[in-house]
Amino acid sequence: MPRSFFVLALTGLLAGSALGGWTPQQAAPLPAELSQPTTTDLAALRAKYVGKQVWLYGGGPLTCVTSNYSHLTLLGPPWTPVRIENVELAQKPIMVRISKTNVFAPRPVAHALLLTLRVGETLKTVSSSRGNAPTESPQLVTGSGCETVIQPFVDENHLRRLLSLTPPPAEIQSLWNNKTPSNIGLTHWQMLWLRGAPDSPPLASVAAVLQAGVWVTPGPAGYGDWITTFQNGRVVSESAPRQAP
Repeated sequence: MPRSFFVLALTGLLAGSALGGWTPQQAAPLPAELSQPTTTDLAALRAKYVGKQVWLYGGGPLTCVTSNYSHLTLLGPPWTPVRIENVELAQKPIMVRISKTNVFAPRPVAHALLLTLRVGETLKTVSSSRGNAPTESPQLVTGSGCETVIQPFVDENHLRRLLSLTPPPAEIQSLWNNKTPSNIGLTHWQMLWLRGAPDSPPLASVAAVLQAGVWVTPGPAGYGDWITTFQNGRVVSESAPRQAP
């Protein structure tokens, strides 16, 4: 089982996944950025994002691909911003990862969005692996270091699931630093900032995530899933993977 899976799980940054229970709950009002329609126009995307500070739901992860094709997984606190330096379209088809836990295989995207993000020292490496140079896209290579990363996205909807132009609510830092074993009573919005957007169904919009009655994070084979249930917009129950007897 990949080491990175356990690293993400133990940091508490895995996303919940919205499966069943899609009856709308009492969702928090959407920030203005999420109320705007998405676009595929490159000029409009550049005007909207380039030069802007953004915050990462769940603190990431971002993936850095170095010149020797090592893959470094980067995470950090969600209240620390990173900066978007460029937005462009991939010139060749590229494999885009659409889930944090690799439950869903990367999918080929003909004209993926490539965001160049300056992260500096705000994010830390939590896992690494060696890629296969002949199958890697040179469009994602950032050099020997990871102060800048190039992150691929299927489209703007996918981008919105990771990045916010609006900083997290003030209470998120306190909740993050004073984690308790239970998330009972937290809202969808707080859970989104603490865990990140769900993996399943893949690429569901943030608006849909904030109305889901159940989030399910697929766990490792034979261990079950993380299941978070909401009622009236707040967490009422949780369960975690455990090894079958």
